[in-house]
This record gives sequence, structure tokens and C-alpha cells, in this order.
Amino acid sequence: MSKTYKIISKEPAPERVVNVFSISDLIQFSDGLSNDALEEWFTEYRYDAEIAQGEVFHNKSKFKEVEFPDGTTKINEIPVDGNGFDEEELELVKKMQDLDILIKGELEWTGGAWNTFSIELDDSEEFDLKKIKAEGDCGLIINYTYDGNDFTNDEDWLLSDGYSNIEVSIFYDGSLHKIELDELQNELEEKGIDTKNIDSDALSNCLIEKIKKQKILSENESQDVPVFDKTQIDEVLSKFPEDMSLAAKELGLEYDSLKEIVFADNSYPALKDKWTPELKEPSDISDLENVNKIKSIVAKCLEKGELFPSWPDILAENGCDVEPYNMMTAIIKIKLDNGAFYVALKYKVKDKADFIVGKFAGWSDN
Repeated sequence: MSKTYKIISKEPAPERVVNVFSISDLIQFSDGLSNDALEEWFTEYRYDAEIAQGEVFHNKSKFKEVEFPDGTTKINEIPVDGNGFDEEELELVKKMQDLDILIKGELEWTGGAWNTFSIELDDSEEFDLKKIKAEGDCGLIINYTYDGNDFTNDEDWLLSDGYSNIEVSIFYDGSLHKIELDELQNELEEKGIDTKNIDSDALSNCLIEKIKKQKILSENESQDVPVFDKTQIDEVLSKFPEDMSLAAKELGLEYDSLKEIVFADNSYPALKDKWTPELKEPSDISDLENVNKIKSIVAKCLEKGELFPSWPDILAENGCDVEPYNMMTAIIKIKLDNGAFYVALKYKVKDKADFIVGKFAGWSDN
């Protein structure tokens, strides 16, 4: 005789994929840079590529309801072996080269529930909730095991009201740049370019030109802050490279006004290169032991010449609870008992820093 144990689902199961393609692939998938055509491609690709589908998990675990043979249930926290959606993206971004295309697709189901998973055990075998593990992919649980043996997927799903969401980005000059397909299509058609017949070289040149123009616009965008002669700014920051309060006084500004210029105006590179935030007193740092540990790891990373995107992995290997790294913000977020802690280039600090090492700083949100 045997007994059946079930893992019950009470929530929908998204479908997700993140992958790297070429510009020629993008042209083919989107049939002339149409977002509607790209969504149609994604509908077929979901089946052809057998992309991940399952319930969403966070922080490497998920609380699930387990049903026993007698019909009683118990909520159990199940550990998940697998990457989150953002982690999958980061791993791909680390390997991307200029003009690679990143497509991140997701099909959400707003109603219904995912599959039940069941396993049969011999009557004589004592059931142990701790032996249940989950397999994850793209932040979704795709399977469960018990003591190394697979649960059976009962395929009793009931899902409704689905909608897709697709993000397209191009990797160029060390970072990702989001592409709004319909907007790009309209811009090219206004220039008389037939997007249905555009080739990969022509589109590459158009995208590079667009990225460079956006960068120039961003650097020159008015922020309603005081304008200073660049030479004057450089002289003052060279005079007070480690004391922004004195630099602000020399310029006849309040400290917060100088800070606003640093964060708002990219036309003075020296501002961000030399910006040094105020430091907290050691007595004001609520978790000094962990802060000093993070500071030591940052110092070693700089000493060894480790690239910044690799720091999250190094911090995690040294016992830090690091959230998935976001290439778009270039800020590392670490969970501490008393809140979040951040590491990035020091000009990103909006208040006081807990520590400064070279061009980098660490700060908390409390």
C-alpha cells in the first residue's frame, strides 16, 4: 500500500524567458520592428523553446500548502534551487557584446491556479517535510522533488486572462539601452526608411546614432540649477577634493545645492569624479561590524582589480545577503538585519556615507 502527498497550488503560473539574440533576429521576429509582430513571435516561441512556467518564488524559498493522505494540510517553507528572473538576466548581460539584443518576455495569468504536484510513498515510510525541495528557473518553480525523487505533475492547471509583456534592449558601450520598437519604427519611417526591408547593418547604425543622441541630450538637459564656468568648478574641487562642504562655500552655495548640481548636471565630469559625500560618525552606524566587513571586501576587490559587476558574487561568497544586481542602476543592494545597505560609485550617495573606499562608497537607507 502507498500514501499520496500533494503540493497544492492556489495561484497562477507565469511563463518567462530571457535570452540573447542578434539584430537580424530582432528584425525577423518583429517583421519590420512591429511590437505586435514581436508579441506574435513570442506566442509561438513559448511553445517551441519550452520556456519556464510555474509559480513565482523570491529569496530562494516559497511557502507552500502540503496535503497529507488524510486530507489535512500544513504550510511548509520549501527551499528553491535556481536563479531569479533578474539573476538570469544578469548572468546573460555579463557575457553580452556590443550590439547583442536582449529579449525579456513574460506571459502573466491573472486568474486561476497552477498544477498540483503529488508523490506516492510506501505506508512504512515516514514522511518528512524537510525532504521536499523545489527546482527553479527564471524566478519560477518548475518542479518539486522528495529526497531526490521527482513529484508527479498532475497537470490540473486552470489559468485565465493572460497577457504578455516583452522588453527589448541592446547592449552597447558597456550597458543596456532599452528599445521601444513602435517608437523606433515611427522614427525610421519618418526618415523614409522602409523598416520591412531594413538590414542589420543599417539598423545597427541607426541604434548607435540614437543612443549617442540620447546621451548628449541627457548631458545637456536643463535642470534649473546654477551654471558655473567649468574651470571654476575644477579649481574649487581640486582645492577641496575631500570636503564638499568647503567646496560649496567657496562657490557661494549651500551644501545641498552643490549636491543637486552633482546629481543633475553631467556636463562637468570632474564633479562626479571628485565628489565626496559626508561620512557618518562610527557611533551613528547601526551595524558597524557588518559595515566594516563589507568595506573590507570592497577594498580587496579594488586591490585585486575585480570588475564592479562581479562584486555581488564576491560579496555573496563572503556571506552577504545580496539582491540580484541591476545593470541599469549600477548599485549593489545588501540586506542587513536593520535594513538595506548599498555600494556604488560615491557620487550616487544621496545622504551621508558609512564608508568610502577609493571612488566607491557604502551607505544605508536608515
